[in-house]
Amino acid sequence: MNILVVDDESLNRLVMKRMITTLGHECSASTTGEEAIAYLRTTPCDVVLMDRNLPGIDGVETTRRIRALPEIEQPKIVSLSAYTEDTDRREAIAAGMDAVLSKPITAEQLQTVLADPRGS
Repeated sequence: MNILVVDDESLNRLVMKRMITTLGHECSASTTGEEAIAYLRTTPCDVVLMDRNLPGIDGVETTRRIRALPEIEQPKIVSLSAYTEDTDRREAIAAGMDAVLSKPITAEQLQTVLADPRGS
């Protein structure tokens, strides 16, 4: 799979990239929602792992904007957040995210969500 990690924290991007490549997948990264949208306009992606708290437009709004792009093949989008209250989960799903994972995530959780991102 081609996976895009969207997170403004360099350590989080590094950890996610290591987990993703260890699982045998390709990984790209961006630090803002705007960068993620620009990347997806030019590069098909299977899964986007989206931090909720991003500078500029947050992960929820970024997801809404991605879902509004008819010209791209829509990726599965997984929210990564330290905030996983029921209201946060509902907001993420309503915005078009397919799954929600609580930070910090484990390699096992990542592998499960990549096997079926819409079912987590």
